[in-house]
Amino acid sequence: MREVGFEKVTINNGFWAEQQKINKDVTAGAVYERFSESGRFKAASYEWKEGEPGKPHIFWDSDIAKWIEGVSYILLKQRDEKLEAIIDHVVEAIDRNRREDGYFNSYFLAANPDHVLQNRMDHELYCLGHYIEAALAYKKATGKDKLLLLSEEYVHLADRIFKQEHSGGFDTPGHEEIELALGKLYKATGKEEYKKLLVYFLNTRGRSSRDDSFMPLYYTQSHLPVTEQREVTGHVVRALYLYCGMMELFEINEDKAMLDSCKELFRDITDHKLYLTGGIGSTHAGEAFTYSYDLPDTTAYAETCASIALAMFCRHLRKAETDTRYDDIAELAIYNTVLAGISLSGDQFFYENPLKVDYRRSLYYSDKPDNLKERLPIYRRVKLFDCSCCPPNLLRFISSIGDYMYTIKENTVYTHLYMGAEAQMEVNGNTFILRQETEYPFKDQITIKISGQGSFCLALRIPGWCRNPQLKINGAAVKFVIDSNGYIMAEGCTDKTVIELQLPMVPCLVEASPQVASCCGRTAVMRGPVVYCAEGIDQKNENLFDLSLPENPLWEEAETNISGRTFIALHTQAYAREADGQTAPLYAPAANRYRTVPMTLIPYFTWANREACDMSVWLLKHF
Repeated sequence: MREVGFEKVTINNGFWAEQQKINKDVTAGAVYERFSESGRFKAASYEWKEGEPGKPHIFWDSDIAKWIEGVSYILLKQRDEKLEAIIDHVVEAIDRNRREDGYFNSYFLAANPDHVLQNRMDHELYCLGHYIEAALAYKKATGKDKLLLLSEEYVHLADRIFKQEHSGGFDTPGHEEIELALGKLYKATGKEEYKKLLVYFLNTRGRSSRDDSFMPLYYTQSHLPVTEQREVTGHVVRALYLYCGMMELFEINEDKAMLDSCKELFRDITDHKLYLTGGIGSTHAGEAFTYSYDLPDTTAYAETCASIALAMFCRHLRKAETDTRYDDIAELAIYNTVLAGISLSGDQFFYENPLKVDYRRSLYYSDKPDNLKERLPIYRRVKLFDCSCCPPNLLRFISSIGDYMYTIKENTVYTHLYMGAEAQMEVNGNTFILRQETEYPFKDQITIKISGQGSFCLALRIPGWCRNPQLKINGAAVKFVIDSNGYIMAEGCTDKTVIELQLPMVPCLVEASPQVASCCGRTAVMRGPVVYCAEGIDQKNENLFDLSLPENPLWEEAETNISGRTFIALHTQAYAREADGQTAPLYAPAANRYRTVPMTLIPYFTWANREACDMSVWLLKHF
């Protein structure tokens, strides 16, 4: 299965066209400004000196590299001299200041030169992996290859130290990332050294006596050989980056053991450890997976980067198997937790993504000293974190979202995520252009217009949430069968074929397994791939947490404006207890008396873009 890369896709209408415009016009500059203010770009220029403020951090290089990668994807569509000058300045600084053996890292060269590649948890290979990805992206966008050559020289050093000499302080990285980057580097260059180093890192993990550290081995996915792992454990982003690296090796070598392990790990996530919003990682303690069904809503960690990594993992899996489950999960993560990680204005961010916020509780603890503070996720997005991996990760993800649209296998083009875009692709030696027009994920109509010589089969993904899809070809309704993998196979597509696919979006109530303690007796609302939530600002002075939904709510869908952007809101009638919360006694005999009140729900990813207030995805059931 080969992908139609985003460079062949121009997103030109609908939801993602607006999102990408904000990403280009606002997010790229906002992240650069915050990284400059915090000292990250000064560190990347190797200008920091001991004793000055803004001491570099072990992961700052990864922040800069992700920014370069995200900007490179923007440059691929439209060159910009100012942005290129910033990147070129960083590249020249690396070239001037790197060691003779090819090593470069702004923290270690400036602040800790005697401990290069000695501490497994120090993120050096993680940073290198991100620079590899940045270098590949920058060369593709501009043709400039200096960063790639510098990164390759560093990889040669890593190969010598880890695979040949074993002279580093460990055998495999404590924070995975270089694995997936090596897979990309091998595919781009065809150099066997990079594939062999990838194989070494993957096959050594879980087998090395030198990989012990102050963290337990399960935390860094080092407790078992990777092909024997069946349960997701430890730090979430580390884990998902590892699984992407495993899938890179499967794509290169067709290593079935890697695929089999990844399929079981995916199943563990989706069956036991996935939030309704596509978030993963339920605790801030180690940013980690815990145990099955441990999915608290108020303290949900659900890091933005983790859901981006989950979408990446799904993308790899769907290249290996034509099964719409992978796109269902990717779509769930993207339209909920990933997009919740960035403000609608494009310049403020969430690191964590809770499913419930009790505003009074959060406000109470916000100004308490650390020894008296309860650990709660923040309830307003901010412009910068001390650990700011998420903002540049969002920048690069949104810039390249077109990667998620199409794959090709033999004479079949598979649709995956639906977006308003024009894509050019080669199918059996013929060039086709597919023009997709849609307001998905809020409107259910998707029109695909085809031009080109020859014919092919178009496999239309039917999301798992969709009931009663409708299909027209060249204006005529057609009968169809959804195959076992979740696709409608539209045969004989050729020049001037017009496909009209309707995926009816009906608001529906969802409940969790009884084993998810925090969700018992509650329900949530989805419409299409979008999870909805309630915010206190919309409930007209009612206590959001006291409202309950009837068994069969009557929904009114209406456009609503939030921060200057238009979305579909859901309006219905809910129940509130008759007791006045201001005057009712602290405790009283249950009266079981209710009144109906209006209730409004908005897309989860749009919460916290107005005033600070209560929020909840899970709502009480009144039945």
